[in-house]
Amino acid sequence: MNKIKITPQGAYVGDKEVKLISYSETIESEIELSLDDLKGVRICDFPELLMARLNVGENSTVVGADFYQIYRASGGYYFNLFLGRDNIFENNLAVKSVYRELAEIVSESEEDNLPEISHGDEAFYIVFDIEISNNSLFEQIISYLELSSQLVSKALHNILGFVWDSEYETNEIKFTRELLIPLLTKIGFEHVRFNHGVSEYGKDILFSERDRFGNTRYLASQVKSGNVTGGSGAVIDTIISQIDDAFSIPVNGAGQQKQFYISELYIICSGNITQNAVRKINEKIDSRLKGSVFFLDIDDITWLVKKYWPI
Repeated sequence: MNKIKITPQGAYVGDKEVKLISYSETIESEIELSLDDLKGVRICDFPELLMARLNVGENSTVVGADFYQIYRASGGYYFNLFLGRDNIFENNLAVKSVYRELAEIVSESEEDNLPEISHGDEAFYIVFDIEISNNSLFEQIISYLELSSQLVSKALHNILGFVWDSEYETNEIKFTRELLIPLLTKIGFEHVRFNHGVSEYGKDILFSERDRFGNTRYLASQVKSGNVTGGSGAVIDTIISQIDDAFSIPVNGAGQQKQFYISELYIICSGNITQNAVRKINEKIDSRLKGSVFFLDIDDITWLVKKYWPI
């Protein structure tokens, strides 16, 4: 496991040097690092009297958040998100309006893993208490970011109602994080998590459900922005390759070493999927997978939002 080391000369995560902002032996030192730098770091390995500015990257950005921080003092251990300092909410929403809606969502929920919501002069904060353990700090922060994204999306939806963002048609990550992940959670799927990246192997989102016999069924979706038509040869070939990878390559459970294979794959598109495209894909994939691959496009998603995500 990687250790975080702070000296007057520099800061290191394992053997990698990261940015040292300030050093002190009596008050908090401060460093800056990326989310990927936390891979291999256990929660308990983050030193006391340390603040870390975290660059989460485009894939993990929470709407409205412009600063992310891990902070461990002698009396507490926290992950903080700072939101709204530059009024970066759509439709010129007042920061205080988003704060009030988010605080109400958290206060009315019966879940016990939700953060504290607090308000300052120019921004508000989402604050998670981190429980010390040997678990992965990277996986823990990922789960906090996903939960924060879901909470903020719900708050914005409650205020504005559902509005289809035209960026969904070109920005696959925005479509996935702001709409699909909260929607799958509302439908009732369990353990919904973002899996986009170089090691996704055809599975942008992972989720699961219990069947009537009490067994866990592992599911995944491959997300596409824009339209998929029968004439989109390169896109169709990519989808076929990703379908094969999705079923043949196992994935790890969140924060686990145990691997599993998926039972079903959903090709979800923010535009239209033509019947010709579906036919071409079904003709080329392994015949044993044809009953396990499903297609959802903008019309299906809009209907599901109206059914499961009402105002």
